[in-house]
Amino acid sequence: MWMTREEIAAALGIVPNSVRGKVQKGQIERKVEDGKNLYRIITAVPKKGVAPQDSETEIQTAPQPAPVPPEPPKREEPRPVPRIVHPVHEPVRKPVTTPEPEVKRKPSDKEPFNPKQVLLEMIASLKIGRNIDAIEKGDEIDLATGEISRELDARISMRQHRQLKEIEDALERIKLGEYGICEDCGEPIPEQRLRLFPAARLCVRCQEEMDQLEKLRESQGIRGGTWREEPSEGTYVRSFED
Repeated sequence: MWMTREEIAAALGIVPNSVRGKVQKGQIERKVEDGKNLYRIITAVPKKGVAPQDSETEIQTAPQPAPVPPEPPKREEPRPVPRIVHPVHEPVRKPVTTPEPEVKRKPSDKEPFNPKQVLLEMIASLKIGRNIDAIEKGDEIDLATGEISRELDARISMRQHRQLKEIEDALERIKLGEYGICEDCGEPIPEQRLRLFPAARLCVRCQEEMDQLEKLRESQGIRGGTWREEPSEGTYVRSFED
């Protein structure tokens, strides 16, 4: 419906001078007919407290937003099943035990004295010591010379030679039935002495006399004397001569 400026201003509840601004904003359409300006409402602007007439105005409504679909119900995630960890039992390791070396004990006074067994153990221990010395000093031996046995014998101390000789002589006396008899006075050697010195050839008294003679011989030998051997009752006795 086309109206004059005053009519459309009254319909919109505004002053006539504001109609031009509405035209510029595109809310009112204007046309000139028979030299008169006529106006028509494009977007209905309701009066204060007055609802616009649907038959007289064209109301442009903003597009309604598309309805938001409802969110699907949240699916409950399955709870993790607690994992039962069974303890792993390690195999029981048995401690490695190093065999202890056999300790050769001396026969006590309560046990019966077996001189042959004692002498055999002594000679075995001496031979083991000789083998150990040979192994430790084996790098020093020239294997190409063919004189290994002679080199080994040279490395054995005189004390070991003497001990081996005394033990072998004692074993021989056992075979002959002469073991435990003093070679000087012919009296039995006490068992207590044989337990301490299984290869003893003399009793305590004769051994002391022999030691004194040895000391005397050494002292006289230092002063320049000479010794001569004389047979005496099946044995040789060395007497000193100045």
